Order: sequence, then structure tokens, then C-alpha cells
Amino acid sequence: MAHRGDRLEKITCSICLDFLKDPVTIACGHSYCMICIKQSWDTDETKVCKCPQCRTVFKPRPVLVKNIILAELVEDLKKTGLQAATADHWYAGPEDVTCDVCTERKTKAVKSCLVCLVSYCENHLEAHDDDPELKKHKLVNPSKEPLHSICSRHDEVMKIFCRTDQQCICYLCLMDDHKGHDTVPAAAEMAEKKKKLQVARNQIQRNMQDQEQEVKLLQQEVEAINASADKAVEDSEKIFTEMIRLLQKKSSDVKQQIRSQQETEVRQIKELQEKLKEEITELKWKDAELEQLSNMENHSQFLLNYTSLPDLSEFIHSQGIYMHAWKNFKDVIAAVSKLRDQLQDILTDTGTNTKVPHTLQTHKRIRVPPKQKASHRYRKRSFIGLPQPEAIIG
Repeated sequence: MAHRGDRLEKITCSICLDFLKDPVTIACGHSYCMICIKQSWDTDETKVCKCPQCRTVFKPRPVLVKNIILAELVEDLKKTGLQAATADHWYAGPEDVTCDVCTERKTKAVKSCLVCLVSYCENHLEAHDDDPELKKHKLVNPSKEPLHSICSRHDEVMKIFCRTDQQCICYLCLMDDHKGHDTVPAAAEMAEKKKKLQVARNQIQRNMQDQEQEVKLLQQEVEAINASADKAVEDSEKIFTEMIRLLQKKSSDVKQQIRSQQETEVRQIKELQEKLKEEITELKWKDAELEQLSNMENHSQFLLNYTSLPDLSEFIHSQGIYMHAWKNFKDVIAAVSKLRDQLQDILTDTGTNTKVPHTLQTHKRIRVPPKQKASHRYRKRSFIGLPQPEAIIG
């Protein structure tokens, strides 16, 4: 059987792990499928042509020529019925642990690295051991258990969670470094943590609904502002028509300023809308992240990821938008009407040269509070009010 295995290795490509196809033998003596060695050299990031097995470097790139004798030998051995033996020798069966590096048909893993968390077949294990740093990693026999569930110190499955040190341990760790610590079964700890995640998710979903409702309210405000602004422009034009010569320029100024304030108000509210939508997107992302974590079945990976989460209390408190009533443009119309009446009185007295007064009442701005730095907290918002009405006609 050993002799038979040696024969198989001689006619097998160490890259694709199948019988050699159009075999080529490079200067170091190793043989590969022509397509396999070409792809290996073409895809090498260093653009250096080297043997995948012995790492011999070739400069310049060798010209590949088919090894006719080796090709005939492969064909002869195929006819002897060794195809099945090759598959049994290399490829993994249902009960075998597979190599995580193989990209095509999976081969049997011979070792698992507890640092890389990867299982390797014979060929890929050689590449792992060729690296001086990787060679220091701890290797164990292949196991169907997830590698992050195996204790790197005792090679045992970690089924216990140490609350004192916030990490998973095996039963041997419990009798050694973690003796006397507060410990529970890892599955029980995962169940408790999942309950907390569900509470956080429920609150996030409620917050999302509240934010969506606030977006609708903001849209109603936009429509109301637009309607009021349009009405103000319409009425202003009617009034200034009566003052064709005297106030034509003033009419244009008022219209321009009203439109400018309209755009300012709409822009500010739409900015608030966008911020709310961004927070909704962020909440959805957080919910998806928590859902993915909640669906984890492996307690070691779950608890490892859980400890990296921020404080869950940050997800369950939401501050709504403070709604401040905005002043519409009726004050502008009233001021213009009064100005017209005053102007009529002034015009009747030709001997008096009186400046048009500013008659509109002032209205204070409501400032938006500064953006809070905490990325997971909801921020209070307020609407920015209209400017002082006298600024419109002044």
C-alpha cells in the first residue's frame, strides 16, 4: 500500500491534487499540471516565479514544455484502476475534517491551528510551517468542533463561561487558573445574554417607529410652510400692485426675501428629516447586527462578540424631537398692509417727507441644540423660527 501511495504522489499535481494533466517538469525537478503552474505564477502577488513545493526561484520565467514521458506514465497508471485509490488518499469523506484552504474539491485535514483557527491538509500545512512566525502556532489533531471552541492550552472544548474574567474556559481551566471564580455553563450564559439582546432589539424597533412618525410630522410642517409662503407671496403681490410706481422695487424685494426664508425653513426641516432617516438606517443596521448575534448558536463565538458590544442601555433610551410652532407669513402681510395705509397718508401730505417705518413685530429665533457626541444617543431637535419681520420689509 505504501508503494502504491508513493506511485500516486508521483503522478499527482500538488496544486490541484489530481492526476497530472499536460505535465511539465521545472528545473528543480518537481512536476505540475501546465495550467496549474501557469495560474500559480500569474496570480502570485510578488510576480516571482517559484516552485510551490521547494520555493526555488526562477529568473527569468521558464518556458514550460510538456513532459511527454510523464504524460504517458500518467495515462498508463489511470488504466490500472488507481483513480478511486487517489480519491480515497486525498479527498475528504463525510466523516473527515476538511482543509479550509483548498478552494476546489476539499481534501482531508491533518492538523488544525488554534491561532489561525484554520484546518490544513498536508500540502497547505507545509506552507504554514514554512513561515517562522506561523510555525510557533499550536497545532492539534483535526476536530469537527469549531476551533474557537477548543481551549488552546488544554485542547478541550470550552463549555464553561467565567463571569469573573468574561471568557469561555474548559473544565481543566476551572481547576487551574479559574479556580474559585464565578462560573456558569456557557449555554446558560448565552441564553441570558440573548434575552438582554431581545429587550434591546424591542426597544430599538419601538424607537424606529417613533422616528418614522416624526418624519411624517416634519413633512406636514414642510407642506404647511410652503402653503403659507405661497399665500403670503400672492397677497403681497396684490398689495404692491396698488403701489406700481412707488413700491415696485420694494415688492420685488419682499417676494425675494419671502422665498429665501421659505427655502431656509424648508431646507432646515429637510435637513432634520435626513438626520432622522440616517438614524433610522443606523438603528436598522444595529438591529440587524444584534439579530445576527442573537442567532448565533456557538456560545464561544457569541460571548466573544457580545463582550465587544457597547452598553446596551444606549439602545433603549430615545429622546424625541421638540416640536416648536412656527410663525407663518401672515405678519408680513399685515405689516405690508399697514405700510400701504401709512404711505397713503404720507402721499396726501405732499409737504411732508417721512421715511417708511418698520412696523412688524419681532420674532426670536429658536436655536437647534448642539449635536451630542455620543453616536448611539438620540439627539433633541427644534425648529428654527422665522427672522424678525422688519428684516423682510426693512
